[in-house]
Amino acid sequence: MDVKWEPLVVHNNGLGVLRGYLTEDGKLLVENTDDAKLVGFMPGAFRSDVDRLKNPENALIVAGPQAFAGEWLWEGRDNENADAFTHPAFIFYRK
Repeated sequence: MDVKWEPLVVHNNGLGVLRGYLTEDGKLLVENTDDAKLVGFMPGAFRSDVDRLKNPENALIVAGPQAFAGEWLWEGRDNENADAFTHPAFIFYRK
């Protein structure tokens, strides 16, 4: 998959450096690296009570760049474009 990943500025706590891009159908794909720490968005993942109160929908809250700004909810993983050397990106849809 040859795309230009953009650095994302997010308001969520505990996440590493995130890079993403917007698909043609308006989905946000976020690069899945060890540093990204995205597994907390998957269903059934452990979340502290504080996190649940602050962000009950478990949205990824993006501040920038402007095209990415807003709240995004987890949809799944992009297994179609993954391989043995590339972890599947996380897919989010705009809230």
